[in-house]
Amino acid sequence: MKGNFTALIAEQRPVIVDFHATWCGPCKAQAPVLKEVAAELGERVRILKIDVDQ
Repeated sequence: MKGNFTALIAEQRPVIVDFHATWCGPCKAQAPVLKEVAAELGERVRILKIDVDQ
């Protein structure tokens, strides 16, 4: 994952990295906002979700 992560964040388009956990309340509250951002911006931005417990 480390090499892949480095390549993904080096892309030309902006990257939002969501470090989250299944037990995290604020993370769960933020999820719909990130979905809305993804829907609105489409291919203009990449959103990566990383479970910190994995």
